[in-house]
Amino acid sequence: PRVAVDAAGNATAVWFRSDGTHSRVQAAGYDAVGPTLSNVEVPSTGTAGSPVSVSASATDVWSAVGSIVWSFGDGTTATGAQATHTYAAGSYTVTVSATDAFGTTSTATRAITVSPAGALVQLPPVLPKLSATAKLTWKRLSSGATRLTSLRVNRAETGSTVTLTCTGKGCRKAASRRIVLTTKNVKRKSITLTRYISGMTLRPGSALSIGVSRPGYQSRTFRYTMVKRRSPKKTTTCLTPGAANAVSC
Repeated sequence: PRVAVDAAGNATAVWFRSDGTHSRVQAAGYDAVGPTLSNVEVPSTGTAGSPVSVSASATDVWSAVGSIVWSFGDGTTATGAQATHTYAAGSYTVTVSATDAFGTTSTATRAITVSPAGALVQLPPVLPKLSATAKLTWKRLSSGATRLTSLRVNRAETGSTVTLTCTGKGCRKAASRRIVLTTKNVKRKSITLTRYISGMTLRPGSALSIGVSRPGYQSRTFRYTMVKRRSPKKTTTCLTPGAANAVSC
């Protein structure tokens, strides 16, 4: 016989054999090693409850690869070049095995750490903002005070509530009130509030606030703070129902 051996230990033997009449060529092979595993893809991390995907390929010198088997380290298995698995939180060793037609097996291992799933956070609903605007007019006096002349709320929706609040020196009682907007007092989505503030003279530091609210909407507040010999400073804030603090809007 003539024998050839490769670097891995696989061998082939060839010889002649006579049956008394004819000479025949015969051969035999020896499969010393299992399949070669390559492209073994196992993620190093995962999240509990979310499936992870694994894959691998295998080739063999002498025969076709019979099967690829996955052992996920938690008592479960799967077969095939590709597979998915869902873990509980913890650390696991994934083992992939490939077996050739002669029953020789090769294995490879990979580690994976699975983190607990994050708690679901219930976000508060995003409420629409009111589109109402306020327009206040005034006259600056030589004394440094400010005399109010007119006030109007535009884009006012029926069902909204307008709250007037006046603080500081010069406020009249009529300038602090609560008005529910109806079809009777809203004309073309506008309401005039001049009669409550007209002629009122406010000293520097005093403030007039106009709040507009409506169920299911973020409320809006316009605040005019009087400044000596200058126009009032206007700020606009919005407040989501249930929130602790208003924000600029």
